[in-house]
Amino acid sequence: MACRLAVTLLRHSITDYNEQKRYLGWTDLPINTRGKQLLSGLKKKHRYIPGNVIYSSDLTRCVTTAEILYPNVPIIKDKRLREINFGDWEGKTYEEIKDDPLYRRWLDDLNNTIPPNGEAYLSFQSRIINSWNKIINDAIQQKWEHIIVVSHGGPIRFILSQMTSEKKSFWEWNIDYGQGYTLTTEIERLRRGEQWNLLQVAPFMANETGCIQITK
Repeated sequence: MACRLAVTLLRHSITDYNEQKRYLGWTDLPINTRGKQLLSGLKKKHRYIPGNVIYSSDLTRCVTTAEILYPNVPIIKDKRLREINFGDWEGKTYEEIKDDPLYRRWLDDLNNTIPPNGEAYLSFQSRIINSWNKIINDAIQQKWEHIIVVSHGGPIRFILSQMTSEKKSFWEWNIDYGQGYTLTTEIERLRRGEQWNLLQVAPFMANETGCIQITK
């Protein structure tokens, strides 16, 4: 059995809504031309470490990103890895809804405010944790050494805020398109419920070993 496990968390590439700064949760938009060009450029200048399997949000922008970055790696689609559902705010910009009192309350209190016809933040947290636990259990049972997760900004920020001891809140994690972080730890630490102890930017420059940071 592998003594260590690595999980790379990557955000999908760019869509039209992302360029237009519109809320994009469950709306199923593809990555656009710029998004494909971004991934091509990243692959030329950076190194994406090969993995045993990919767990991806089932939305097109994530699946396509996974296929471009890892063309020969099997993909397991998981709806639970979707971004939060913004409900009636999907496709809207900040400027379009900034004067809505409910939106203002949501910005100030995610835990107790729900977007109209959208998803409660606590429900979002629960499904992400359930998906994460399934991924880790599968990795241990299958004796995989490196898992790739292609998801969205929100889920990745939440996982990082929960699984590492970095002193960063949800919004302090910067997740660029086509990029993310690799978490690494020992299997025994996972079994004891301890936090992941190595954090590395992903991908990293092809001639570098990556910026590894030891968390306490």
